[in-house]
Amino acid sequence: MNITTIDYKSWVERAQNFTQRVSQLAARFDLVEIENVVAPLLSTEELGVLLSKIDDVVPLQLQQFWLTASRHCACRYVLEGEENYSGGANFFDAVELPQHISDCRRWAEGLEFEEDAAIWNRALPFIALNNGDYIALDATLNGNDPPVVYLAHDDEPFVLAPSFTSFLQTWEKLCYIRPEIWILEPYLDDERQLTSSAQSSQQLRDVFNSDIEIASPSLSAAQIKEKRLSYIKEITTDVMMWISDYEETFPDASNWRETAFWSDAAKRTIARAIENIRLNYAMNANLSGAKLSDIRQPERTIALIETSSTFRAASVKSLQDFAENELPTLVVCADSRAHFVDEETLRSLKWTID
Repeated sequence: MNITTIDYKSWVERAQNFTQRVSQLAARFDLVEIENVVAPLLSTEELGVLLSKIDDVVPLQLQQFWLTASRHCACRYVLEGEENYSGGANFFDAVELPQHISDCRRWAEGLEFEEDAAIWNRALPFIALNNGDYIALDATLNGNDPPVVYLAHDDEPFVLAPSFTSFLQTWEKLCYIRPEIWILEPYLDDERQLTSSAQSSQQLRDVFNSDIEIASPSLSAAQIKEKRLSYIKEITTDVMMWISDYEETFPDASNWRETAFWSDAAKRTIARAIENIRLNYAMNANLSGAKLSDIRQPERTIALIETSSTFRAASVKSLQDFAENELPTLVVCADSRAHFVDEETLRSLKWTID
């Protein structure tokens, strides 16, 4: 049997990246809350102990997820305003599976229809919802590649996706929207399976895509980081050429993006960065019109800063211009070198020429 799998580790990394970038929507909502926790992998020894406690066969897809991506994810977001949205990749800890199986069996005892109870009795849940419902694998169907089912405590269960992998792929395209049935309804097709092609699905993506990136499934976190570095280096090249042509003087920080980009390539680069990875860039306003030779420590003095696409200012003067949860992580110093920085390193860098 051909079992459909993906790089589950990269999937979790993208879910983390998405959740973190949800914070960029703060200007559009009254409340933005995120939780972004990914637990370590389940060890092979722990998996063996877990399987010994379960009578049913745990499909290989779910085992691979635990072994290669995470035993437990809590990547959650809540947005409240004129419209409310919540979701995130949230899987209970693998070691809690026996208890959740037991809970499913107890739910089955009170169901009116035998066929519904049968599905609850053979289900292997992996997402527990606050209302008592579960997202689970129908473990007796298709062996190691079973469908994903929605177990509703007050309605009949139904197939939500043809496999674990297809569920993850579609859910990602739906911004990991909270998978409770009353929220999922607009994103189900005529057969009540999760779909990313409905008009409502596109509207959902528009809410997030207007300010943050839904990363392509083909891009890992490492590849996105590489693109970020490539983009800012291309931009820096044009800025440094401008400085060289204008007596080693930095451009006016208020409109540097208009004056310092000579090449069409750099213009396309910043457009791609804004559109594809939802980034923007700002210049250190303290360097406006400054001579490169007057900067005492160019290797430690910030020149350009990567920002989010919601950060519209062309220039900044200090870290106080940033929200606490939007501190930059990629900067270019006046010596034209780009650096990924943590908060401690960022705070040690200089903003003034002296």
